[in-house]
Amino acid sequence: MRYDNQTLIDMLAAEYVLGTLRGPARKRFQSLMMGSGRIREATWQWENHLNDIQHQIPAIQPDEAVWTKICNRLGFDDPPASQPEHNRRGLSWLWPALASVATAASLVLAVFLWREQAVQFPAASPTEHLAVIKGTDTASYWLVEVHSDAISVRAGSAFQGAANRDYELWVVANHEPNPISLGLLPKQGDMTLAKDARFDQLDIKMLAVSEEPLGGSPTGLPTKVLYTADLVQF
Repeated sequence: MRYDNQTLIDMLAAEYVLGTLRGPARKRFQSLMMGSGRIREATWQWENHLNDIQHQIPAIQPDEAVWTKICNRLGFDDPPASQPEHNRRGLSWLWPALASVATAASLVLAVFLWREQAVQFPAASPTEHLAVIKGTDTASYWLVEVHSDAISVRAGSAFQGAANRDYELWVVANHEPNPISLGLLPKQGDMTLAKDARFDQLDIKMLAVSEEPLGGSPTGLPTKVLYTADLVQF
């Protein structure tokens, strides 16, 4: 299997985000994701893209009659209640099958929409550290990639920042009395931050994001810490 094929990467990333990539295949993809910026980009984009689709579709409670109609159209009528138990169980396989069809349909739709909105990413030096900063709703707000000479940050579509506030990225390290600011985060799109000269020498515990007045922290310290995230080293 060629993992340098972008179409294959997109399909695997979509299945990974949807949760249909399971078992050894999922573990293998996770290993590949840790070592490949290209695969991480695809997974990040799929997560944001499918979150967008989820937010665009209003939640509804399906009528039980819907399932009956589906069974009838497929030629599987519900057996009368008086039939033996083993006959009533005969259609039990149908529900997972229908769920698989729905998942496949969602995947096909997502692939189509993805191709319509495909984005090309600029090349970057190898990633040394990676962090995904999530909100209290578990949605991905920022993707942080630390390179040898800079820090790349991408805002997720789920993040909705206040217009009268900025959001600042900090590194929290052992043996450092205070967090060290890495710069202001983008509210949307991409941004490249300067890499602090001390970064590679720090014993990093975590990253943190604070809410600040426009322009950043007025004191040099976090004003209101909102989120934290672990920093994974490669």
